[in-house]
Amino acid sequence: MILILSAICLVGIILLSIRAKFPGRGGYLALLTITFLGSQSYLLMDTQFHWGTKLVTKKHTVKIYPIVSFPGSNQVLIYRNLGSGKTKKQIYVTAKGPQKKQKSLLYSDGIKVRLRSYRQKSALRITAQSEYHYTSKLMQVLFAGITNNHHLKATTVTFLLPGNWSVLSTSNARQAGTALKNGKAELKQKVAGRVQKYLRLHPEKATAQPVLKRIEEQALQVETHRILQKFADRQASHD
Repeated sequence: MILILSAICLVGIILLSIRAKFPGRGGYLALLTITFLGSQSYLLMDTQFHWGTKLVTKKHTVKIYPIVSFPGSNQVLIYRNLGSGKTKKQIYVTAKGPQKKQKSLLYSDGIKVRLRSYRQKSALRITAQSEYHYTSKLMQVLFAGITNNHHLKATTVTFLLPGNWSVLSTSNARQAGTALKNGKAELKQKVAGRVQKYLRLHPEKATAQPVLKRIEEQALQVETHRILQKFADRQASHD
């Protein structure tokens, strides 16, 4: 309605401008000009304050899979840096399925990315989009033709990562892989040490192979994760 009113005023101003002898021309021209400027100012302010709207947030959750796995069931969320300084952005790379055949890319430009730890087994990506919605039919009619309705205010993507996940850049992931490869002997020694410590506390489990296998796997996960975190801790916060 406001757009129609503005268009009518603009047409009237143009017609009066070329009809110099129209009766009462000055008064009508002033009235139309004031109305036109007022409606435009109202529209401009509405784009800033979003009058007659409320924020509605829609969330979409998907399970994510790593494109890189490390010993001990350690998973990694890989990202690649783009640009530098204030223009620095990231591309987060995950797999669409457990077979890692298809990749999914998330470009952080224009959105807020949060990295969160949680205690569930599956890693999740939650996309939350906040939009302005008009609260009544009157406001929809009043601002018909304007993009405020369903106008996107912000998009936030939250990665919920279990304890066995780390977040590494592509370069740090390569360095972590090299460190694990070069430190195999030391890693094996530390895992064995954890198993021996467990046996000192629970000597009755010395012949319980399934239990010892589980303890060994847990030790491998802990020690590998500790190494990965040395590289993951170098990244800047993306929140």
